[in-house]
Amino acid sequence: MKREALSLYALIGLLVVAAALLPRAAAAQVSDEEAVVELIVARLAVMKEVAAYKYGNDLPIEDRDREAVVLDKSVEKAEALGLDGASVLPFFAQQIEAAKSIQACWMARWREGSETALRFPRDLQTELRPQLIEIGNKLGDTLAAALADGEALDAERLDDARTQVSLDCLTTEKLDAVLASLRAVKSAGP
Repeated sequence: MKREALSLYALIGLLVVAAALLPRAAAAQVSDEEAVVELIVARLAVMKEVAAYKYGNDLPIEDRDREAVVLDKSVEKAEALGLDGASVLPFFAQQIEAAKSIQACWMARWREGSETALRFPRDLQTELRPQLIEIGNKLGDTLAAALADGEALDAERLDDARTQVSLDCLTTEKLDAVLASLRAVKSAGP
């Protein structure tokens, strides 16, 4: 029974990510800005499961050592893709802050009993982190491709993409902070 529940949660998690990563069927072309925002949301959507794992294993939300590793690797990969590392660092840092906020929201709901925690969340080390790394890599690739021409992301398109975002426990303030830092990301130049 436990294995079946784990498989069900894994399938649900994959479907959530697949839905976020696949182009919209109704749209003929997804803009670079929409693609980037969809990947940000796909990454943040995994935070409910991350929170459930941490909640069920009495782990703290914040792990500064892990955050430092994520930021270092994100900047390293971004620079390898031709992005300016100094401009990318705040963008990834804001995503981490939004992720912690989402986790805190879910844990608070579970502690107060207003929601029931996932009984068998996927494993953080072997399933969730690899999924987050994969989404992060796609995000870096997509962002680098969008900025390859040296032009900034289109602010109006970002605002349009922002209006489509709906993720439980993601506050407007956290989303706006992520998108503000995204607007500052730039190519490293020639």
